[in-house]
This record gives sequence, structure tokens and C-alpha cells, in this order.
Amino acid sequence: MDVEELQRRWRRARRAWDTVNQLRLELEAVGTRLSDAEQSEWLRAKAEFEACERLWDEAYGMGVVVIVGDDEEDGYSAG
Repeated sequence: MDVEELQRRWRRARRAWDTVNQLRLELEAVGTRLSDAEQSEWLRAKAEFEACERLWDEAYGMGVVVIVGDDEEDGYSAG
């Protein structure tokens, strides 16, 4: 398992999930629903993030500690 690649993949998935989930929450707040395309993107982002979370859990189970901090590559921070 390439820990650095897992970190990058997790960050990308988290960012995509945060973005599309924020849109969903904003639309719900005004009584609007996601379009079919937006719903598909929401489901895709959710599935990718959950897959990364499973990989993260597997790595942790094998004794690998993955630390996500500032990423100069994409400007995203997670904790």
C-alpha cells in the first residue's frame, strides 16, 4: 500500500465529497433538490470517500498510521 497515494486520494475524495454535500445541504435549506446529474455526482463522491475511508481503516488495522495535514499540492487541509 502506497501511503502517500492513499493520503492524496483521501484528500481528493474528501474535498469532492465536502463540495457536493455542501451544495446538497444548501439546496435542501431552500427547499430544492439536487438535479439528476448533481445527485449522480453526490452518490459518486460519497462512494469514493467511503471507499477511501475503508482503505484508511484497513491500513490502520495493519498498523499503518496515515496523517493528513497541509497538502501543498492541492492546498487542502484535513484533520
